[in-house]
Formats: sequence, C-alpha cells, structure tokens
Amino acid sequence: MNAWVQGHNQKAPFWEALFLGARAIGTEMDTAILRQQFRKQRRLYPHHLQQQAAQHACRFLLRDLAFIRSRHIAIYWPQQGELDPRPIAQHAWRLGKKIYLPVLSPLNLNQLSFARFTTHSKLTLNRFGIVEPHATCVSASQMDLIICPLVAFNAQGYRLGMGGGFYDRTLAKTFGARTYGFAYSWQYSDAFAVEKWDIPLHGMITEQGIKAFH
Repeated sequence: MNAWVQGHNQKAPFWEALFLGARAIGTEMDTAILRQQFRKQRRLYPHHLQQQAAQHACRFLLRDLAFIRSRHIAIYWPQQGELDPRPIAQHAWRLGKKIYLPVLSPLNLNQLSFARFTTHSKLTLNRFGIVEPHATCVSASQMDLIICPLVAFNAQGYRLGMGGGFYDRTLAKTFGARTYGFAYSWQYSDAFAVEKWDIPLHGMITEQGIKAFH
C-alpha cells in the first residue's frame, strides 16, 4: 500500500485504529463477519470526514489519464456511508463527458446495465432500495471507465462487495473499460478470501491517492 500516486498525508488515527485488526490479520476471516464489520464502521464514519475524503479522492481521479481520456463514465449512487463519487459528475459534465449509474439489467437480473445520469434525470429505487435513473440502459461494454463501490479491497486489486456478485458478473463481460475501486483507505484488508470468479480492478482510488494494479 505504499505505491499510491499523489498521496494525501492526512490521517484519522482514531478510525485507523478501529480497522487495525482487520488490516493486520494475515489469515482469512469469515467473509460475512468482515463484510459486516466494514459496513458498520462505514455507516458510523463521521459525515464531515466522508465529505472530506470524497473531495480528495475525486480530485485525484480528475487528474488521472483514464478519466481525461474517457467519454462514457459510470459512477454509483452512494449509500450507507460509501465514499461519494458524485462530485466527479459535476466536473465530467462541464467537460462534455457522459455519466451513467448502474441499474439492474432488464434482460438479466444477475448483471448490471448502465443508464445515463444527468441533472434532469428522473430517479427511482430498485428492489434493493438503490437509486437508479429512469432511462434507456446500455451495456457495460459501452463504458470507458467504471467506478465501482466496495466493502473492502486488497493489495492485488480484488474487491469485497455486498455479496450479490453483480459487479463481478458484469465486469467479466466488460472489454476495454478501465475499472477503478472507490473507497476510503481504511477499507484495505488482506483478510478476505478471493474466489475464482472474482474480477480484479485496474486501480484503486482513495482519499490518499490512486494505485494502479495492472
């Protein structure tokens, strides 16, 4: 975790300490317990620190070559304390880029499609209570850059998600798009098992910088 580009040095020692156990464990923890722990602490993370971290992370992305080159960018609508990527949209729109949000695919409910997101989008809730634009859907293969939410991530670029496998099944059929995880730096953990169907990310963005995996 020492190869972050343009890293931000500000620390939050109290919150770092909460996650020291999960980060330091060398053996695999029960995935359900680990997921529950990270989700709980993410919900409890102070709102002002959430906002501060989101601004720092978004600034790092805006200077990244993948963002600069991309025309079609997928972000997500944050929930339960997830690091908020929505500031990216404001900058992208000013640059003439198109922003999309994930939606449950109308053709395959086990995968994600993406719907155009604008300032005029009509937003609805899906069956999981997650915000989706009410708009025509396109496949992940039409994205240039996909910003992914996660519960935890490891040093090899694998993400621990919510457990439904939606992103892994979607990314498995994505060709050409860069995929970045978007999370707080304290969501790093080497304590979760990597399954054979898990898809590694190209890079990871936190409030401390950007790390490229491959």
